[in-house]
Amino acid sequence: MNTRATVLHLTGATGGGIDRHIRDLCRDPIAGHQSLILHCGQVIHVLEVPGQRRFFPIRAGAFATLDDSGLTAWLTRTGLAVIHLHALGRRERGVLQHLRQWRSLPYFVTVHDLGYLREDAFSARWSDAPEAEPAWTAEIDETLRQARAVIAPSRFIATGLTQTFQGLEPVVVHNGIDLPIHDRATPVRLRADLRGQRVFAVLGALGKHKGSSFLRAVLDALQGRGIVCVLIGYTEERIVGGWEIPHRLLVHGVYQPEEVPALLHAYGAQLAYFPKALPESFSYALSEVWAAGVLAMVHDSGALGERVREGGGWVIPEKHDPGQVAAIIDSQLRSNSDAIAGVVESRAEILARVPTRGDMMQELDALYRRCGIAQGAYDDAALPEPALLESALAQNLDGFEFRKELLRLANDLEAAEARYQTLREEQAQWSAQERAAIAELRTWNERLASDLATIRVSSRGEITALAAAKTGADAYARRLEEELSASRQWSEKLQADCDLLRAECERNQAMRAALSSEVDRLVHSIEEQQASTRERQAMLEVYANSFLRLPRWLRKVLLRREGRRAES
Repeated sequence: MNTRATVLHLTGATGGGIDRHIRDLCRDPIAGHQSLILHCGQVIHVLEVPGQRRFFPIRAGAFATLDDSGLTAWLTRTGLAVIHLHALGRRERGVLQHLRQWRSLPYFVTVHDLGYLREDAFSARWSDAPEAEPAWTAEIDETLRQARAVIAPSRFIATGLTQTFQGLEPVVVHNGIDLPIHDRATPVRLRADLRGQRVFAVLGALGKHKGSSFLRAVLDALQGRGIVCVLIGYTEERIVGGWEIPHRLLVHGVYQPEEVPALLHAYGAQLAYFPKALPESFSYALSEVWAAGVLAMVHDSGALGERVREGGGWVIPEKHDPGQVAAIIDSQLRSNSDAIAGVVESRAEILARVPTRGDMMQELDALYRRCGIAQGAYDDAALPEPALLESALAQNLDGFEFRKELLRLANDLEAAEARYQTLREEQAQWSAQERAAIAELRTWNERLASDLATIRVSSRGEITALAAAKTGADAYARRLEEELSASRQWSEKLQADCDLLRAECERNQAMRAALSSEVDRLVHSIEEQQASTRERQAMLEVYANSFLRLPRWLRKVLLRREGRRAES
């Protein structure tokens, strides 16, 4: 029977910083301890033996009915002594409860993030620290209080736990990394040559709760200033390397922690910026930036603000908008300030702020020893042979709800392999057709070259004829130009004559108007004379009628008198 104590790490299959932390604990087991990892899923759990890189699927309900089966026998033979809970979800807490019902084992809880505040702490609705949900905190309260110790990766998380769960006294154990990490000479593959440009870096997987929207707003404010942001990591939209925003946001892609110094140096990053997002609980990325000797620029929020306030960068007030942040980045990159220039000189001071994995392991070792696990030499003896576990699991595999899905995937794989073979055969056929087509194209190319030579010879005479025709055309064009000039002169003369005739016509029209007026005046005068004549004739008729009514003797007297008057 195994005499070494075993620590079982309970976690969800979430990956990220939690998975990195657990694997750091398992990579070099604490003196006298060995580790197992149980990844809790919705349908199945997976038990991992990290030292042997072996994985065993277990029905999610198997821990609810622990008995003297092969699973419990195998766990007993491992010397299971401590459970370390790394997630507060219902599945993980349920497994913890079943294990402790089977055997009253001490356990620790590491609170890695803000998930203790509410179940949906990382949903899109929260742009800042989520509000505590009383129902959720009441649900996990007992799990936290019964633990031998509640571990927090930063004072920020520890303070939040104390404020949320009155009387709880978390222990702060910083997540450590290995130092020194590889230097700037580590060979790396770059996505673009950014020499001569002002560059700042962002590290990690950039999602909504990591500040992707805020970073884009900052980059919009920096547009036109000649500044490039290199994301050493990836986004939700782009996993592979390349330009996410042309000439503004370059995505490097997945990286290894030991590549960080070389990447920051090769891209020419003068500082590392951490966008405004949900408050961080610790940040491995900040430790990696510091370990590379680069200063950080963070918002005054969570563990990032807490750590950087102690030195090693700039802390931006929480209320600063993207435009103000852009101005600060522009100023720091433009000024090449003493703070940036002095990074190399103060690298020892920056490295002193980086928690190491060795320190973290020693602190956890001290906590585990509180459970009575004695420190001893770590020997090379293997864990119990997993045949017991495999035989117990084989009895349950046929009942897995996941079996149909596994069968479908196996069939899909078989079909994909058959399709792959078909495509290879089709590729061979296409390759043969391609070679034949290339040969035919070469033949046609030779024919075209021969035809071109023939055309060149036959075209010489045509070129001479065309030259003669061009000479004649030029002479004809000159004659046309002369005729056109003469036509223009004739047209100008006609235009002048037209102008003279137009002026004469206007004078005639004026004279006609004057004659018309004079005729109208004469007609009016004649009409007046005619009217006067008619009046005189009327008077004469009156006079004549009056004369005829006179006596004859009187008329004769008057006529003689009138005759003498006329004669005189």
